[in-house]
Amino acid sequence: LKETVAVLTQGVEMHNYEENRRYMQQVIERVPRLVWLDPELFRICIDNAQPTIAERSLGKVPPGLYLRDISEVRVGPNSSDFKKFQSKIPDECCLTLIGSEYTFSLELSTKEARDWFVVGFRLLVESHNTEDDKRLRRYKIWEKQRINELSTAANNDAAARFERLLHRGIQVKCHLSSGVVAEGVLHSPKNDALALQIVTGKYWNG
Repeated sequence: LKETVAVLTQGVEMHNYEENRRYMQQVIERVPRLVWLDPELFRICIDNAQPTIAERSLGKVPPGLYLRDISEVRVGPNSSDFKKFQSKIPDECCLTLIGSEYTFSLELSTKEARDWFVVGFRLLVESHNTEDDKRLRRYKIWEKQRINELSTAANNDAAARFERLLHRGIQVKCHLSSGVVAEGVLHSPKNDALALQIVTGKYWNG
């Protein structure tokens, strides 16, 4: 544990797989980052460099995870960011830090380095968490997953109700190119098509 603290306090270069907005799309990029332990905040930090003395005096806190917020240290590319990456990933060099709010997908230079840091991160997390902390983190993760599940179910239910409505038909007002407003029925005779049927004899001037 002491060796892990000593090494991480100095900082280690790793690659982080992270989202980046490009051309109005979210893409996953493999970005070189410095990973270090802030021994005063008990926080694993990930950034381009450690903050300067001036930045620290202003209260700057780099991106990262507090040790108490890390719920799991996973071996291998086991995160959504890894899965979304378009190119080949060296599985044997990867690890994932799972937090209650954030997840960091890291790649080391070798399998031996990856294995060493997996053990080191786990020792750090274990040494700074009580059983109550662990139960709270597990609950937060379960709660977040449950909210996502309920949201997905609600969206699916709403889509199904709208689809049934389209099968029956929805009355609409149609503004025709001639300037006339007519009544019509919007419906979906097939799942992959929409059709608009103008109701004859129901025209009036708009």
